[in-house]
Amino acid sequence: MIRLGAPEMSLAHDVKADSKEECWILLANTLALGNTDIATGLHQWNKWLMAMDRSWVYEDYKRMLQIQAHVTPTKRFVLKCPSHLWNLEFILKIFPDACVVWSHRNPVNSIASFCSLMGLGRRIFFGHIDAELVGEMMEARFLSGVQEIMEFRQRVGDERFYDINFETLIEDIPRAVMDIKKHFDLPHGKQADREVREYLQRPRGDKPGKHIYGPEQFGLDRDAIIDRFGDYIERFGIYVK
Repeated sequence: MIRLGAPEMSLAHDVKADSKEECWILLANTLALGNTDIATGLHQWNKWLMAMDRSWVYEDYKRMLQIQAHVTPTKRFVLKCPSHLWNLEFILKIFPDACVVWSHRNPVNSIASFCSLMGLGRRIFFGHIDAELVGEMMEARFLSGVQEIMEFRQRVGDERFYDINFETLIEDIPRAVMDIKKHFDLPHGKQADREVREYLQRPRGDKPGKHIYGPEQFGLDRDAIIDRFGDYIERFGIYVK
């Protein structure tokens, strides 16, 4: 259905019925998907959701992981979803031993990329994309998110977090994995390093084309974004070339 409504979605975020996916799907049972309003226009619902204590959302999320662990036993889950950024307080409450890796990217590129993805979702629901509206909403959403988490980390400390620039991550992924596990005192021997490198050498089946986007498509001003996100950029030494 997604491919029928927005064929370009395969370039932005290719999804198959049997492929690995971000773990936001586990939040769907509670209808607590934080960015759904961008695509659907349910803005009042999102304000109601974001104003409440969302611990119950991650209690349900935990049950979904327990079911998965029962089917496929594992000692540790590696989960990835940008929406978790707005829920870290509740994640660390329900999963007090969680290790949080936050990859930092130029906010201009991050916002434009997410605008492209959410814009396609909006077209599925409305038949068209109001690009400037999507850009305005995503910039405000990202700004509020990083401000809230920076304040949250000032209160709880940085022990459970590992920060890495996106460019550093993709430049040497095996080294990044090793550094992350070392930071959290997780085992990582030669065999684990070999498995990471072998995995990265396998041909990828999720690269059908190039995802092209830019801030100008969504009425965003590059210099203005860099200025508004100045504290965040400085705090984490983010590359803004």
